[in-house]
Amino acid sequence: MFLKISAGIGFGYFVLSETAAGFSRTLPDIDVSLYLTSRSVDLVAEGIDVTIRMGRMADSRLVTTGLGTMQRYLCAHRLICAAGHAAIHCGTEGTRDN
Repeated sequence: MFLKISAGIGFGYFVLSETAAGFSRTLPDIDVSLYLTSRSVDLVAEGIDVTIRMGRMADSRLVTTGLGTMQRYLCAHRLICAAGHAAIHCGTEGTRDN
């Protein structure tokens, strides 16, 4: 039996690779294949069983479920903040601001 999973490169490398290895040890009869790409995939045409993506899905015909939430941070050097870039809300060193 085969299971082909598609995911973004970073998420697949840092999260799924370890998870898929554990899955394969637990269920050795299932051959897990990770297809890591930053582009949208055509599940049917590319023979992909499951895809994991961040954000909203453009194709509303797909069945989706939320897996969790992620916190994201924008980090910048204090000189960039001092330059007055209005698009960036900067805190002091060692703090996090929204």
